Amino acid sequence: MKYVQMLRNIESMVITEEFNSSCKTTFRDLLFEINKRCDGREFRNLRKIQRQVDLYKPLHGSSLFQRSQTQVFCTIALDSQESAMKLDSVTALESGVKAKNFLLHYEFPPYATEEIGRIGPIVRRELGHGALAEKTLLTTLSSDFPFTVRLTSEVLESNGSSSMATVCAGSMALMDTGVPVCSSTAGEAIGLVTNCENNDTKHLEDYRILTDILGIEGYMGDMDMKVAGTRKGFTAIQADLKIPGIPVKIVMESLQKATDANAKILDINIHTLLFN
Repeated sequence: MKYVQMLRNIESMVITEEFNSSCKTTFRDLLFEINKRCDGREFRNLRKIQRQVDLYKPLHGSSLFQRSQTQVFCTIALDSQESAMKLDSVTALESGVKAKNFLLHYEFPPYATEEIGRIGPIVRRELGHGALAEKTLLTTLSSDFPFTVRLTSEVLESNGSSSMATVCAGSMALMDTGVPVCSSTAGEAIGLVTNCENNDTKHLEDYRILTDILGIEGYMGDMDMKVAGTRKGFTAIQADLKIPGIPVKIVMESLQKATDANAKILDINIHTLLFN
């Protein structure tokens, strides 16, 4: 009762900020003092992956990719080149492309994060994540494929890196359909937690790089780097930073960890396609 009376005159926003600050401190102490993540994994370990292709026979192609509490379902629909999306004159002039015959629709409904909400027009998050996944997969498609491909990605559950799960599921769905691709594609999210004073990132020595980050690790951490690619190289990289910058050394380490993680995912995906 004493604490209730003490907190009664304090604004709820102040209490929320203090609680978040305490959680962030505990999260970082766990990483730097015990060298363990909040779910018990080692820094380089992936979460358990489950996958399946050709779920529904009437569809041209489909796949389900689940990485622990992140689950994405992808479907493919093919049509003639007449169904390609015609771009407006300004966009066509800037990009040099008059029509798109590969379309990726990324859907992130409220129930993906256990919320009850209304499904309305596409929002900025869906546009950004969809564009990243589309650019990633587009680089692997054959330019002379005589059909328009529409890939729909529905996020059924999300706890970190649903856009990279879309890349993994989308690549499997394309191969399940029979769309000619130069290689299978995988994507992974790499996190960073730093221990520096006054945001002095030029002399950053104490840090932890996390592979396959959870939602809370992306929220509490200092970086969320999404890296997608094939065995031959990267097809897309996007980094969101909460600190002024990071040394090139950390960038290279992060890319190497992403490469190692993606190689494991590619092995899993190919095994699924061969033995499903």
